[in-house]
Amino acid sequence: MSEIKTHLETVFTPYEVELIQYFFLCIAYEGSKFIIMLFFFRNLHLQNEFLTEIFVLITLRNFYGGIHFKHYLSCFAFTFGFVVTGLLLAHLIFLNNDTQIIILLLALFISCTIKPITSSNRSPLSRKQEAVYHICGITIILLHILCFIFCKTFPYRNICFWVIVLHTLQLIVAKIFTKGGEQ
Repeated sequence: MSEIKTHLETVFTPYEVELIQYFFLCIAYEGSKFIIMLFFFRNLHLQNEFLTEIFVLITLRNFYGGIHFKHYLSCFAFTFGFVVTGLLLAHLIFLNNDTQIIILLLALFISCTIKPITSSNRSPLSRKQEAVYHICGITIILLHILCFIFCKTFPYRNICFWVIVLHTLQLIVAKIFTKGGEQ
């Protein structure tokens, strides 16, 4: 292992080595959280709902970021709570199409006013990166809204709706109560 690190340090700058290490750490953490939750929800026969929720969440979180935790267990607990809350809301609260679209437009407006929130473990985004991420995030939400407008019914519609709402709410919390979304 030390040979690999020595080789990396001769090829990359120390900063680039840190980025590579951070990348692999993120893959390990996110992968393990995903696998644990997938087994849990599979046992409840909710794996399709879980996968849909994670897909929608990834499309949003990738560009907007959100609340970040310094420890794996707190991050896992928050993610698990987020997913469970989304699934419960999707199964318990059904709003009509027009109400969902209005709420999604409000979520879009709120998301337009909040810049992407990155972890303190990452280097800050440049103004250009921030603008690109922000535009991509807005585009993703607009695509979701278009799906809601033109496809009156589609599988897992309610899950998609609640994930967008919950993600917007956690963005607000991250912006108001924390510096950069770090917990």
